[in-house]
Amino acid sequence: MAIPFAYNLRSVVQRPVSTATTAVGIGLTVAIYIGALALAAGFRASLISTGAPDNILVLRKGADSEISSACRSTSRTS
Repeated sequence: MAIPFAYNLRSVVQRPVSTATTAVGIGLTVAIYIGALALAAGFRASLISTGAPDNILVLRKGADSEISSACRSTSRTS
């Protein structure tokens, strides 16, 4: 058995603070999600436009990023 639409509408009108809080919460969640996607797209665009195809990044075995990878050169010429 479904709840009648009039009951839902009456509930929204009788509880304005709860309705407004819910609307603001959903709006903020959507805004933060859109901002995160925009930030990721901006990072991706800047990395694609500034990178050179002949550059490489060498990581040591087991490293998650270049910060935790400390590869040492064994044959240095001074």
